[in-house]
Amino acid sequence: MKIFFQPKIGLLFWVLLVLFSQIPNSRAQGTIQDQFNAITPEQKEMFNIQVTSWVNAIPDNPNTPANESFPGFAFIVGCHSCAGALFSNTGLLVNSTELNKLPTSWILRVPENWTGRAVMVIPPGALDQTTFFPFMQALLKEGTAVATTQHPSAGFSGFPYEDFSGPPFNTREYRHEYLATGHLLKDLITEVFDQPVGFYAFGRSRGMLEGVGLLLAEPGAPFDGYVVAIGGNGRLGVIMAHIAAYKAGKIPLTNLPPTENFANNPTAQKVSNLVVDIQIADPEYRDYILSAVKSDGSPDLDEQLKRALAYDVSTRPKEVQRAWAVLGYDHHLTKPTIYLQGLRDRTNYPSEMLKFAERTVVDHADLFRLYLVKDMAHAGVDSPAISDSMCADAVRKLDAWVQNDDEPVALNVSPFNAPSNRQASCTELGFGTKPFKCFCSVLDTGVGGFCSGDATTVCMTDNPVTATNDDTCVPAGKGSCVPVTPVECGSGS
Repeated sequence: MKIFFQPKIGLLFWVLLVLFSQIPNSRAQGTIQDQFNAITPEQKEMFNIQVTSWVNAIPDNPNTPANESFPGFAFIVGCHSCAGALFSNTGLLVNSTELNKLPTSWILRVPENWTGRAVMVIPPGALDQTTFFPFMQALLKEGTAVATTQHPSAGFSGFPYEDFSGPPFNTREYRHEYLATGHLLKDLITEVFDQPVGFYAFGRSRGMLEGVGLLLAEPGAPFDGYVVAIGGNGRLGVIMAHIAAYKAGKIPLTNLPPTENFANNPTAQKVSNLVVDIQIADPEYRDYILSAVKSDGSPDLDEQLKRALAYDVSTRPKEVQRAWAVLGYDHHLTKPTIYLQGLRDRTNYPSEMLKFAERTVVDHADLFRLYLVKDMAHAGVDSPAISDSMCADAVRKLDAWVQNDDEPVALNVSPFNAPSNRQASCTELGFGTKPFKCFCSVLDTGVGGFCSGDATTVCMTDNPVTATNDDTCVPAGKGSCVPVTPVECGSGS
């Protein structure tokens, strides 16, 4: 028996079809450059776009063996919560001291060979939105859109601490601003170019601590997955771990000497590090530390360090405790997450990373992949830093995991782990639900210990990745560094 649609329903269908076909598509057709050129004044206002330009492609040089070609790309600069902000053609904020609050600035690059993938990067340290690391360049060349974002802290260049540390600043800003900016960037890409196939966030060090780390459990985040690196277990955890290391003279678990011990003035360096971190959520205690001065008005560094080492958040006012609480990581992951950590890191210690990892795998081991690299450190004086090859490959592996359900296998971590330059995840190594056992397995014989010629001197072993001899016992004439395996791993030496 045939069943026919009623005439009225069929008529309604065609009427609706005709009506919807008349609605204009705001997205321009054609190439990425065509779509970029079609950005309207209304769209610029909608997304607070400040600067736009097209960067032409670079052809390959046939006279060299390397491939120097680079795709043309859209260069778009904008900001969020940034009334009155002005930017140069390179995306640099030029009038920061004139603003009433800390803004969030961003630069979006969309290549002409765009694959539908995009990643929002929050850089480490005090680096700003103009940062364009080699790993970001590699991803852009492959067809991934890359956005660099920055919501600065008071005290960053262009943002004097005294002017920006008070109201309206609140530590909740970091989460709120990066969450809102993530939504803005995804909506912009969708409006101007197309709906992203995969939209990811990458945060390293400060970019995790005051950035991506705060979004990992956010159900309303626009991201399909995360790569985070060397960000510990939250800013307060970093502070307390540093206090413990300064008191003991060695870093928890890895037994390495703190980098601050080798500064020109170790006491001043330790004070500076703790003040910079504490002032984020507790400006009153920061002022208390710095108020210790000698009769001639110069800093009393010994007293300042004593006060800094005595920091105890449990004794601080409730509003300070709340300010720290919102900077903590929630381990209830909502999307696939890759965490990268070096075991020689003397800035954001592996012990803090393990606290986060151990909590996370209890309920979300299926969404968590941890990669530990024995000889990787942090950055700057704490080198060798995380490599660009590792960062780029982590984003590729995340995309394949999200899009195809491909298990993230060993990363390219060059120059580490020669000659293979590969590092398997803890899951691949058989420790997916046992991060601490994975740490012990990768650490193997240890990276820190005591000098053979002076058992009271904490030292670090030579790092095979660096050209120089990193054994800190050698220049001191105290023999060589004898590595000590953490007692927590089952052996005292």
